[in-house]
Amino acid sequence: MGGETVCVTGASGFIGAHLVRALLEAGHTVVGTVRDADNDAKTAHLRSLPGADERLRLVSADLLAPPGTFDKAVAGCTYVLHSASPYAFGVKDPQADLVDPAVKGTHSVLHSCAVAGPPTLKRLVLTSSVAAITDEGDGGRVFTSADWNEKSSLKRLPYYFSKVQAERAAHAFVAADSGTWDLISINPSAVIGPALSAKPINTSVDSFVVAPCNGNLPLIADLTLGFVDVRDVADAHVAAMTQGTPGSRYICSATEVPLADIVGQLEASGCTRERGFKLPRIVATSGVAGWVLKGIATIVPGDIGYQMRGLLGNPALYDATPSKKELGISYRDWRTTVTDTVRSQAKWGNVPSLD
Repeated sequence: MGGETVCVTGASGFIGAHLVRALLEAGHTVVGTVRDADNDAKTAHLRSLPGADERLRLVSADLLAPPGTFDKAVAGCTYVLHSASPYAFGVKDPQADLVDPAVKGTHSVLHSCAVAGPPTLKRLVLTSSVAAITDEGDGGRVFTSADWNEKSSLKRLPYYFSKVQAERAAHAFVAADSGTWDLISINPSAVIGPALSAKPINTSVDSFVVAPCNGNLPLIADLTLGFVDVRDVADAHVAAMTQGTPGSRYICSATEVPLADIVGQLEASGCTRERGFKLPRIVATSGVAGWVLKGIATIVPGDIGYQMRGLLGNPALYDATPSKKELGISYRDWRTTVTDTVRSQAKWGNVPSLD
């Protein structure tokens, strides 16, 4: 397959930029939406990609703009990859800062897809998240694409809630539309990997790579998370354009990794104190320190408190088998991803140099 015209929303973001890269490498023409297509500083990494001069067009579009904003970008496209969505914790106004952009932006893109419709448009691939599947572990039970997060709300982990609301809205919209185009959602776990630009730093990369390297992670907690390489996430989106079952949700996750192992791999990658790295040394995964941390978790407010209570010693486990069988994804080893991530952040000057 090659030579299709594909719209990528949120093209300048961490995942969006990799979607553009993967599509250009496959020979497609890409229409990328960004907040300001004339802002060279925020789009230079896209314009410098191989093939961009000939097959990349950037269009200004905002998630909170009225329906019709994405019409120009979607018109004439065979596929739409909708990756634009805010990702943040501890915001002041969860409804305005997270839910509205996620849901209204998704509705706006869906509206433009319905307007474009047949005979050109075939499929929308939505970037969702495992946040739409669960916000806590379940005693070792493995979550599948049949699971939906029923616990998050505006007060409890509103970012997770925004992903649930946006994905549900997308499935409902497409089910009610009489067009011939369909929907597949990709639900990644914590996405890390090499970045195509210095800023902004992806939240997962910041939390699990940059923070421990720069001394902003005080201790190693009993925390095990699902991780996936951003390059594999991009490959899953591209594969989903022509593969997979319409209406399906595909969990995209390489494996679950303890935070202690992430820190260990960072050290093995060369993140030493001699080079200026400040990896955490306090281990609070068991014993007295572990119990103290769990006790502290019961009184910590906000998003961090909910995450600690839901995940400390209780990892969320995911079944990514369908993405392997139906989309053909072969996930990179998490150790390679961690090393590539920290080398990328060193290149961009966000952590000390590894040279």
